[in-house]
Amino acid sequence: MFGWTAAEAVGRDVFELLGCHPTTRHDPIARWQSCRFASTKRCRDGSLLEVEVRFEPLHATDDDELGVMTILGGSAPGSEAEARYASVVAAMQEGVVVQGIDGVIQSCNAAAVRILGLSEDSLRGVASVDPRWRAVREDGSPWPGDDHPAMVALRTGQASSGQIMGVHRPCGSLAWISINSQPIRLDANGPHHAVVTTFVDVTEQRLAQERVRKLTGLLPVCAWCKSVRNDQGYWQQIELYLSENTDARPTHGLCPDCSGRVMK
Repeated sequence: MFGWTAAEAVGRDVFELLGCHPTTRHDPIARWQSCRFASTKRCRDGSLLEVEVRFEPLHATDDDELGVMTILGGSAPGSEAEARYASVVAAMQEGVVVQGIDGVIQSCNAAAVRILGLSEDSLRGVASVDPRWRAVREDGSPWPGDDHPAMVALRTGQASSGQIMGVHRPCGSLAWISINSQPIRLDANGPHHAVVTTFVDVTEQRLAQERVRKLTGLLPVCAWCKSVRNDQGYWQQIELYLSENTDARPTHGLCPDCSGRVMK
């Protein structure tokens, strides 16, 4: 599969044969634990190969540690069901991102590109710990990459839902998203090898909530001219205040009582 003969392979380091360097995804192997994960390996001739790696630790009678590693190539065409699943994900309005065990983004859909304001090429290969995210919590404090929902799911194997995160787009605007993260397992009872994160844009809802909060509590209004004192302590016409802090657009007319007085 990788271009080596059996004679050349015996005695060589396994990662040399697989054309890769040990990463965090290989930690279960180092800890001598069963694991399964998808990965990209490099063949002897330099070409890349998408594979599924399975590792099972064994123990001989003399307690020597032995292991069996099975590598399945991913070059076969996908089934009709897989193609249909890919079409559904592509059509979703929710952003979908899949990250490997090392936290690096492996794939995403068009909605994720639109919500985050990034191209698909710029998203692929980026990890949650990348400082370019400049993610913030609801209170505006920084959200370290290691604590992002996807990274927590990778560490703990536990799903999470409804977490609100602020992400800075390249254009400078701040997008607020509601995040759900779920570990991916090839076997229901086996270890996870990746995490899928879905998210929706809740920026408009958050802005609306902020406007509502501004209009709660006491509102200072002049008893004579009906001007309103804003949050900066300045007095402004009530029409202007409503236009800036609500979706209302005041128009002007005369009520019946005032109309009668004005005509008289």
